[in-house]
Amino acid sequence: MYSSSLTRFEVRQEMRRDDFEIFYRCDTAPSSIALHDHDFYELYCLIDGQMDFIVNGCRYTLEPGSLLLIAPGEMHRSDPKDTQREFTRVVLWLSRDFVASLSAVLPRIVQTIASKNHRWNLIVPDEETYRVLHSLLFSLLYEKELADADSQFLSRLIVMQLMVHLSRFLSRSGAPTPTHREARYAATMKVYEYI
Repeated sequence: MYSSSLTRFEVRQEMRRDDFEIFYRCDTAPSSIALHDHDFYELYCLIDGQMDFIVNGCRYTLEPGSLLLIAPGEMHRSDPKDTQREFTRVVLWLSRDFVASLSAVLPRIVQTIASKNHRWNLIVPDEETYRVLHSLLFSLLYEKELADADSQFLSRLIVMQLMVHLSRFLSRSGAPTPTHREARYAATMKVYEYI
């Protein structure tokens, strides 16, 4: 599916566009990416495989059907269990300015996603919500591939839909609290970052 949309992995962690960028990747997980942060939102959707992520000292395990939302300024990196296995994923980068520009149209959604009081990273939606989010991400990939005169406008609408569904789910479910294992790992990560 969308094999022509596959994006070769790059180490770059800067956006080239001022609104959003989407990547569809199927390759082995990069083990050389150091702990880093950036000034945009990152939505990571694992399609196939299993991947651990460290975000702000907490370890999260992603499986198909789960997503990871990383806010600007959050320290993170992938931590693959198996560096030889291929992983299929869709990664969406959303610039801070683009998200802020939506506040006139989608004030509650932007507030929910950007709120410091509601920090969550691992999102495990119900099956129907995941199906909708998955479909929207692949619609966005389709528009990227099509790249006709209407694609840019339609892509923005798709991103807005995605944010509405994501915000609706997050508002219903509330922010999860780290597990005991995640809290214990956070202390280890602070020592690691200090060293």
